[in-house]
Amino acid sequence: MVFGLGTLGYILAFLVLRPVLILSKTSDNIETDDIITCGITSHLKSAKYLILIDNNNLKDGNIPAKSRIKVDKLFTLDKNIIKKNVAKLNKETFEQVKKNL
Repeated sequence: MVFGLGTLGYILAFLVLRPVLILSKTSDNIETDDIITCGITSHLKSAKYLILIDNNNLKDGNIPAKSRIKVDKLFTLDKNIIKKNVAKLNKETFEQVKKNL
């Protein structure tokens, strides 16, 4: 499975699928075992570094509920724990994420 910049995927964490936004470039993800991600939550509390998204913010795919990208929660993951790609952010939303990094 190939993972690319701006892709939303699910990881298996403590036997529960958790959503993440992939920030690292596709070419980098092919060459290394680790990918750079940030968390996504369906808890809609407002905070400085949370970006609200819904299906209107996606280029491809869909998400089950309005969510917030946790731009201040960056982490690396072994790409083998990504279980599936679910969606891809549209360009405008991904630019907003980049501005808030």
